Amino acid sequence: NGAVAGFVVGALEDTGENIYGHICNLAVLPRFRHHGIGRLLVTRAEHQFAIELATAVQLEVRVSNTAAQKFYHRLGYQNVFGIDSYYANGEDAFVMMKWFRF
Repeated sequence: NGAVAGFVVGALEDTGENIYGHICNLAVLPRFRHHGIGRLLVTRAEHQFAIELATAVQLEVRVSNTAAQKFYHRLGYQNVFGIDSYYANGEDAFVMMKWFRF
């Protein structure tokens, strides 16, 4: 019916030494979850980052959001470190990364 089921927002970051992709936001409406849409959105973002010569992708996820952490682990992301009080409500975040193998 043309409804938006979800979206991904990403940015390319260049540190001078490395280029990496940053998934800033991923959202899929609840009624569209568990149909592969989130996986498709992340995979498309990763593909675009790779075209732009990124060597890895980084994202942040709430410590309390275990479902999202499991989702990203299934896609090959690893917890790298935590950030205290990352979110506006004071909640901590995990930084997760996936490295590309060329």
